[in-house]
Amino acid sequence: MIEYKYINSLLNNLIRQTDYLEKIINNISEILLIIDSEGYLKDIWTTKNEDLIVDAEMALDKHISEVLPEHLVEKLKAKILKTLRTGEIEVFDYNLLIDGKKKYFEAKLIKLKEEEDDILAIIRDITERFEREKRIEYLSFHDELTGLYNRRFINTEVKRLCNSRKLPISIIIGDLDKLKNVNDNYGHTQGDKYIKKASDILKCIFRNEDIIARIGGDEFAVLLPETDEEMAEKICDRIRDSFKKADNDDFPIPLSISLGCATMNSEDNDLIKYYKEADKQMYKNKGSK
Repeated sequence: MIEYKYINSLLNNLIRQTDYLEKIINNISEILLIIDSEGYLKDIWTTKNEDLIVDAEMALDKHISEVLPEHLVEKLKAKILKTLRTGEIEVFDYNLLIDGKKKYFEAKLIKLKEEEDDILAIIRDITERFEREKRIEYLSFHDELTGLYNRRFINTEVKRLCNSRKLPISIIIGDLDKLKNVNDNYGHTQGDKYIKKASDILKCIFRNEDIIARIGGDEFAVLLPETDEEMAEKICDRIRDSFKKADNDDFPIPLSISLGCATMNSEDNDLIKYYKEADKQMYKNKGSK
């Protein structure tokens, strides 16, 4: 016969474990869903009802199509079927528009038991991680001061466009005049104002499909797909004219730029050669001033 003390101890341990489990579930940041093979929500644990779109109690026993957007339902159905068929964990990302803001989530699907067709879905909010990674990706290809692309990106694009059929492709290289004098005599803060002003002028001139980059302290490069030599020269004239008309009231030395351009007309797959030619032309024009 089992002693009362032993039974009492088992019950107390069970109560403690239940309390611990409840505390864990009530404090987790993830949303836990039990979904059957037909797509019905059998159980829900969450402290973040707003990320479910509807209240957890209202969602219980409903089909996922009644709770989630159509594009997500189709994706989830396919992943559930694959998890049930293979028994492997399926992980995928998705996003939802919640209160006018796009939020990003990671869903992990796990088959609960071999003999059952229930799925545990663990939903995690990864918005902060996603935005942090996007920021890192942005900074890796953009110049922080101007928001333009950087040298790393332009070098990648030059290599990629070597095999492009969007001919002709023109390249314009620009170098700000007397920026060293500005930095030496008025400080780098003033020099940064020159660089920002120059980038703003360039942004206003070029199309969305054109690639503008700051490739050095005072140097800029522009890639122009499907732009012939005549058009590139006209664009250079526009740039020079825009710099001449720039408001120089806050600048101790008038803003100006030296330019060089080159155009690849044939499929010789060597855009790097034309990049160097445009750079050479720029230094030639700079030396003549």
